[in-house]
Amino acid sequence: MFKKIGILIISLFTLVSCGYNSIYSENEQYNFSISQLEIKGEPKINKHIKNSLNRFEKVKKEKDYQIKITSKLNKITIAKDLKGSATDFKIVTSLDLEVIKNNNIEKIEKVSFTENFAIKKTDSNYEQNNYEIIVINNLSKLLLDQVVMYLSTNR
Repeated sequence: MFKKIGILIISLFTLVSCGYNSIYSENEQYNFSISQLEIKGEPKINKHIKNSLNRFEKVKKEKDYQIKITSKLNKITIAKDLKGSATDFKIVTSLDLEVIKNNNIEKIEKVSFTENFAIKKTDSNYEQNNYEIIVINNLSKLLLDQVVMYLSTNR
């Protein structure tokens, strides 16, 4: 009995103090800030992007960007059964990024990012909608990672 409790306590201390830290918990590793953020397009994607990029507006850094983002979401049928009902879909998310660096309007950079994911249709519409929401959220996070990497490596 005491052996099990001892193992439990040791494993608890090991897991709690392992030093896990979220990638985006600190903005210190990024050398840019966002002075103006304008987002248009698909609300399902924009919600995640806006919440994540807001943390870069608080602290001013050497590289200061004005950003305009336009997001799109498409659901494309890629396979049908013999009756003509869709069985496989592809969810395509795209993001057009327009960047103005340090208030220099002459140097506007435009970049596009795209992510997609193929899914099979399930029998339950409820499960299908929930799965699509999860996929859209994950694709939004991938797009956000690409935007942050682009902004941090942009010269």
